[in-house]
Amino acid sequence: MKRTLQIALIALISLIQFQSVNAQLTPKELGTPIYNGQDNPKASKFVQINTINDSVTFTQQSEGYNVFTKGSLYTPVTWYATSDSGFVANGAYTVEAKVAVAKSMKNGFFIEMQGTPGKRVKIDIDTTAIYNMTYSPSTAKEVVVNNLDNRGMHTYRVAVDNSDMAHIYRDGVKVGSADADGLVSSSAYYKDIEVIQEDQFFEDFIDLATAPHVVNNATLSANLSGNWDITHSTWCKMGIDTTKANVKVGLTSFWFNNGTTGELKIKKTGLTAGKYKLSFWSKTKAAGEAYKGSITMLGTDPNRPAVKYKDGRPDSIPAYIGTDPHVVVLASQVLVPDNRNFNYREYAFDVIRDRDILITFHNGWSNSQKPGWANMWFDDLRIAKVESVPFIRFGKDSEAGVTDFTIGSLTYDMTGAYEPAPSGIAQNKSVLNSVYITTSNGVMNVNYTLSNTSKVNIQLVDLSGRVLVHQNAYANAGHNLTSISTSGLKGIYLLRVITAEAAETLKVEVK
Repeated sequence: MKRTLQIALIALISLIQFQSVNAQLTPKELGTPIYNGQDNPKASKFVQINTINDSVTFTQQSEGYNVFTKGSLYTPVTWYATSDSGFVANGAYTVEAKVAVAKSMKNGFFIEMQGTPGKRVKIDIDTTAIYNMTYSPSTAKEVVVNNLDNRGMHTYRVAVDNSDMAHIYRDGVKVGSADADGLVSSSAYYKDIEVIQEDQFFEDFIDLATAPHVVNNATLSANLSGNWDITHSTWCKMGIDTTKANVKVGLTSFWFNNGTTGELKIKKTGLTAGKYKLSFWSKTKAAGEAYKGSITMLGTDPNRPAVKYKDGRPDSIPAYIGTDPHVVVLASQVLVPDNRNFNYREYAFDVIRDRDILITFHNGWSNSQKPGWANMWFDDLRIAKVESVPFIRFGKDSEAGVTDFTIGSLTYDMTGAYEPAPSGIAQNKSVLNSVYITTSNGVMNVNYTLSNTSKVNIQLVDLSGRVLVHQNAYANAGHNLTSISTSGLKGIYLLRVITAEAAETLKVEVK
């Protein structure tokens, strides 16, 4: 059945003027998928990172590649491609994926992309909704469309046009849009332009023939002189490890035990202003040993007196900060997740002027962490100066809860922003064939026609994205009427009519 939209305006007591917000893009089918749902996506152009393999089950199914994560904390399963792999987003582009999300707790399956100008957009698909997660912080979620059933296989498309607007489609129907706002993503990808520090702890600096398995901090500090300064570490034990199971790269790894509330502090001197990436392989020994951490740019004048005194009494002059204070450039977060296998981590940060930096790791400062004597291993810890590159990333982020999704296919087109071609629209489903509205005495009557019986969700949304009115109904095939209150409302709003298989958004003016 070919889907058509007919919008009629009927004026009764007061007039409502509206127009479709579905901006027209050129229709296009994207052709052969880059990934066809067979085998792990890393067999195609995509790189798999951050996966904690003992917490994930991978199964090949007839409809695609299934990923099931256990309910443990910090279980990411992500893949990415950059310009080196063909994702060269120099302007408008289009991304499309076929996905079934059988289970989702905090979040479901996400797709994140960034073009050459640094513009970025991210959507998350759970079992019943699509969310815009482009904004900062990364946990912020804005509903694009809900009251869906995403447990079966559906086709999702994001088309980013030259005005940096992302048009979002589900099964050939536009369900919303989002600004590609250019905010920095902690998961963005970068190209190394200068390696500042790279070593494989510690064969470049220590005589392995004579070095003991565990050495004291002073010995380590002496051997690392001019490379990593660890003299600022407190209340902890550290050393080198040559045990094969505890080494990821080269011949040795760096072992650290925090004692009671100890901190591992690594100072690197002489960084010039720019964007950097800290990367390493890490693992922990037992449950609850995740490590939090942060990066601070060290100022030359960090003094911060609380109060100035004059003649022995507090002065009225306000408290002040030194002329060049310390600046946190990577806020405290879990840098080393709880994991018994080595996994790769990387974190981007900005150094706004030529300065030294201090990297701090600690454990035991919250009820969710082991109170002390937590063990972790680092390998191939490095710092590089980087520049941002276009990227596409998809999967499940490092969050709590079970997620069960199946990827049927994924592809992208770098030649422009395209809406789905008519042939790609689902047939014989509960398609909205027409929508029109009338108003009377503070009541908006939403008239719509369906091809099949379906659950329907009617929403009235303000331009900031707040859902002001929503009403659920079970509608039959043919003509239907749902009434919602507009009492106390005046101005421009978005009216969304959503079924299990289609959606329509109208811009309406309530006078």
